[in-house]
Amino acid sequence: MLYETRMLEREQAAGKAGYEQGMQRGIKEGREQGKEEGKIDVAKVILENQMDNGSTLEQATEFIRNLKIIPNEKLEKIVAIYNSPKN
Repeated sequence: MLYETRMLEREQAAGKAGYEQGMQRGIKEGREQGKEEGKIDVAKVILENQMDNGSTLEQATEFIRNLKIIPNEKLEKIVAIYNSPKN
C-alpha cells in the first residue's frame, strides 16, 4: 500500500511538472504570436494614418518599410488589402 501511494504521488508530481512546462511553453509561444500580431496591427494603423494625412499608398508603404516594423512579405499582404477595389 505504501509503495502504491508513493508511485501515485510520483505520477501526480510528474504530471504536474509536465503540465507546468506545457503552460510555460504555451505562454511563451502565445507572447511571441501576440508580439507578431501587434506589429502587424501597428503597421496597419500607421498605414491608415499616413493615408489619412494625404500620403499615397506607395508613400505610406515606403514609410512603413523604412521603419522595418514587419517583414516586406507581410507588408505586401497588407498593401494588397488596401489596394484591392472596394465593393
